[in-house]
Amino acid sequence: MSAHKSERSQELQDLLRRLRPQIVEILRLHAVDQDRAAEIVHDTFMALAVRWGRVGNRETWILGTIEARCRSLAAERLASDGGEPEGAGGGRRS
Repeated sequence: MSAHKSERSQELQDLLRRLRPQIVEILRLHAVDQDRAAEIVHDTFMALAVRWGRVGNRETWILGTIEARCRSLAAERLASDGGEPEGAGGGRRS
């Protein structure tokens, strides 16, 4: 592995270590299961590695990307359920 790739790998590991509590909280708030959470985090860090030179604030980008993926997942779940989120609809249930 080249020194450049090794440095980037170390920086990615450092970012994950620093952001882990915030990442866990985002995933928890969106009730993402463990397997899906691992997939979201992995995909986010892989995407960052590809975009490395084009991302200014990497911490903000990571957290924003994970948040967006969680919101997208929630929207997909809602659409597949064909309903409203719990608590929506003013308590009307049929």
